[in-house]
Amino acid sequence: MNELDETGTRRLLAYLTAAAVAGGQPVHEVENDIRRLARRLGHPGVQVDASPTGVVLSLGGGTPATFEAVEGALRLDQSADTYALRTDLEAGIITPTETLARLQTLRHTPTATPGAAWRSACCAWPRASRSSCSPPGRACCSPRSRAR
Repeated sequence: MNELDETGTRRLLAYLTAAAVAGGQPVHEVENDIRRLARRLGHPGVQVDASPTGVVLSLGGGTPATFEAVEGALRLDQSADTYALRTDLEAGIITPTETLARLQTLRHTPTATPGAAWRSACCAWPRASRSSCSPPGRACCSPRSRAR
């Protein structure tokens, strides 16, 4: 099932691990999920250590390891996309090469910005319920307007 070389496989698993952590999944669940996926890809001895700030992953004892930093939180849609990629890969619906290519594309999209959800929600509320907000895209979309 795995047409990637060891470096590509480490990169794939490290990206999936970092994405799951950045999406808010508890690290013990992430580690278990990645171990199960690695076994499916032909690497039963994978070693993974996930933390809120980074991931260290090796395909087995005494083999090279990869570190992937967790930089910021994912938006909900990004988290859902990476989860779907992981489950599709595990089910054999997509290949490891295709999964890695899609993950690399997702890595270049902006991550969640503090306050972005609030600003989006404020601008989406009906006019009557957001008396301190301006029309969408204006003052209500700035953090300062929330203080009014």
